[in-house]
Amino acid sequence: LMVTAALTVALLGGCASTSMKGASALASAARDGSSLANAIVINAADESTGVAAEYKWIAERFPGYTRGQQALLNEGGRFYDEIDFSAASGEKKKIYFDISNFFGKM
Repeated sequence: LMVTAALTVALLGGCASTSMKGASALASAARDGSSLANAIVINAADESTGVAAEYKWIAERFPGYTRGQQALLNEGGRFYDEIDFSAASGEKKKIYFDISNFFGKM
């Protein structure tokens, strides 16, 4: 059963640094964020650093992107963020992050 809910995220000032405590995006060729099965796993100590890591990942790969909507998904007992955005070229994109490691942690 998939449960979708809008997730409001406060705009964070600036991009998070790579030395951010407790946050790192683990990505490989198979984990490109193109689907839930290929969701990028974010390991973070809490929601604030986890969400910052998501947007840092996008900013590093799509400089000049424009934020769109974000949704929280629950699939198979795991939690995911589905983030819509527009690349600088105007192309619409959708990226999936597995946030199970930090979802609900303050």
